Amino acid sequence: GTRRTRDGILRLSLRLVDAADGKVLYRRIVESDVSAKEADTAAKVTAGNIYAILSTTKPTPLESTEDDPAWRNQSTRELLVAGRAVMGQRTLTDVTRAVELFELAIKTEPESALAYSHLAEAEYGLGFLTGDPQHIAAAGTSARKAIQVNPKMTEAHQAMSLVLYQEGRFREALEESFAAYELAGRDAAESVTAQVANTLRALGDPVRAAAWFQATKGNRPAVSDFMVADCLVDLTDDERAAALYRRTWTLLPEHPEGWIGLCRLALLQKDFAAAHKISSDNWQRYRDFAFSEQMAAQVEFFSRNFTEAEKLYQELAGKEPNGGGSFYGAVSYQSALGRLHLAAGDEKTGRRILEDTHAKELDALRLAPNHPEILYRLAAIESCLSRVEPALEHLRAATEAGWIDYRSMELDPRFDALHQDPRFRQIFEAMVTRVASFERQFHAVK
Repeated sequence: GTRRTRDGILRLSLRLVDAADGKVLYRRIVESDVSAKEADTAAKVTAGNIYAILSTTKPTPLESTEDDPAWRNQSTRELLVAGRAVMGQRTLTDVTRAVELFELAIKTEPESALAYSHLAEAEYGLGFLTGDPQHIAAAGTSARKAIQVNPKMTEAHQAMSLVLYQEGRFREALEESFAAYELAGRDAAESVTAQVANTLRALGDPVRAAAWFQATKGNRPAVSDFMVADCLVDLTDDERAAALYRRTWTLLPEHPEGWIGLCRLALLQKDFAAAHKISSDNWQRYRDFAFSEQMAAQVEFFSRNFTEAEKLYQELAGKEPNGGGSFYGAVSYQSALGRLHLAAGDEKTGRRILEDTHAKELDALRLAPNHPEILYRLAAIESCLSRVEPALEHLRAATEAGWIDYRSMELDPRFDALHQDPRFRQIFEAMVTRVASFERQFHAVK
């Protein structure tokens, strides 16, 4: 179960789980005054129910995903299983196919909360990969439908959490994740835990994020290792991060996260030769994963090999014009291309691209005014346009919202115009100090 305080009220979530199959036999949420004796309160309202269940020879589990109409129907169950399988490949083609499969399941079983939940997750994935807000809007519609059909389904709240996360509503996303966790059985709890960790990292709390990520390992070695490693990179604990990235690469060689993590780590350490070698040796072997080419482009961009960077960003933008902003360093394709045109002396084209991108980011900020990535991307674009005051304002706001990746910022050519401004140095040093404090806290906790 869980124990947390919400709006000054102590909230205890208790679950009785069958150790044999992980199914939930009993679930109860107890809320009381923070000053109350929580153990006594919980015992009074749950003891009788739990004792009755334990006294039963064959206790009946609570409603689970297996009771969903799309799961009970053999034909739609196959669609759901296939959709989850292809979505797990995480390429744009596969996630698009997953959406199609889940939509087919909904046509047959329109009251399936499970199918709507999976559809929302796939649509979220498309939005994340492409940067297209229409996919996020569609994901929100599907998630709300899932909760409407079955408000007690873990997957429905988990899907809603993803949508809120992408919209920059991180506190609300956490609440949905906690709601999902309180409803989850043994198997579902692991993926919800990872979602909590992702949200905490976005809020600029890598210490708690790392702790939650480590709790997801369970029986799936290396699945969450690269996410823990990302937190360690945030904390500048590079040696241990590298070990986890290498482990990921060894155990999951079919996915690019391991080598991408090592490549980025070399880049942040300003070992451009090593970063370039890792990138050039690997990215084309993983072309189906958009992040692979993004990493290659960022290596060239941050190491000031602008000619090669432009080729890669042009290719990426040709496939997904609005993409890139959610990857490491928050470098959208268009902002990179705008900066590269300016560097090449093409002032007119560069400014046009940057102005168009700036307008889109402002629209995004209106929907998610506290989103650290959007604020950071705006600051980068405004720096390129030599708009120093708004750039510093948005950069400061990004750090207050949770942005702590000062090493990427130091390398990013989009911030060149700010480097000599003492206010930029103040923001930079404040980020360094904050990360150092997190690092001390992390090691103290360990």
